Amino acid sequence: MPKGYSTGTPRDMLTPEEIAKIVGVSTRFGIDTVRITGGEPLLRYDTIDIINALSSNRSVKRIGVTTNGSLLEDAAKDLKKARVHSVNVSLDTLRRDRYNEISGCDLLPAVLKGIREATSTFEQVKINCVVMRNINDDEIVDFLRIAENEKILVRFIEFMPHLDCSMDFLFPKAEILGVIERDFGHIKKISRTFGLGPAQYFKAENLEMPFGIISSVTSPPCPSCNRLRLTSDGRLLPCLYSVKHFDLKTPLRNGKNIAPVFIKAIGTKECSSVPPRKKINMVDVGG
Repeated sequence: MPKGYSTGTPRDMLTPEEIAKIVGVSTRFGIDTVRITGGEPLLRYDTIDIINALSSNRSVKRIGVTTNGSLLEDAAKDLKKARVHSVNVSLDTLRRDRYNEISGCDLLPAVLKGIREATSTFEQVKINCVVMRNINDDEIVDFLRIAENEKILVRFIEFMPHLDCSMDFLFPKAEILGVIERDFGHIKKISRTFGLGPAQYFKAENLEMPFGIISSVTSPPCPSCNRLRLTSDGRLLPCLYSVKHFDLKTPLRNGKNIAPVFIKAIGTKECSSVPPRKKINMVDVGG
């Protein structure tokens, strides 16, 4: 966690059984795919219990995990056994000193080992790289080369400014494509998608592997957004940028029907949304 932030107490967090109940209600509204993310989900001692509880629900068709990869080498086979279908690894640099500077931890060797283990365990592994101007924008080509060598999909994500974050870090989709085209030739957009997320996928002339871009700032995918976010302390967010959230934990623990909360939250989803930079820090919603 960044300095100055707390993860709360265990009492604040939903239990595996509570998470399974909430997801069970969500399936009534057509949700059949669940992604376990964070924070870092593999830090929870009961993450496998959560996934087992979800995978026992026949209405849940796919389960994915997004992780920083530092614990993935040991966890990959257990995740596969619990019926996780795909793994995304959040990785913003391939340089050890820079990784330490960005994250505050010297974990890059462990992350790279985790990625290798994941690629031998799962059919689909993706790397998510948030491109930040003057921080890691000089590594776009390096990420594509390692993706090509390891046969991994890499997705470049536009930096989303929130509280205390400057727009100066934004390195937009157009510039990302420009960097790639200079090194790897003509780029064309492809219709094939890999998963149900908001990425657009492209193919460069001199690369075998396609790559994705999530342009959350310059062309937000709000009109096609198909997601709700459940926080670890029981809040339901209709959007990552939502200032308003819906409390599921209190009615759930009081034995009340939580389906009306879902109906209300879904009804507030917007066709467009902008980052409320002065109100929310990304860490507060698990980013």
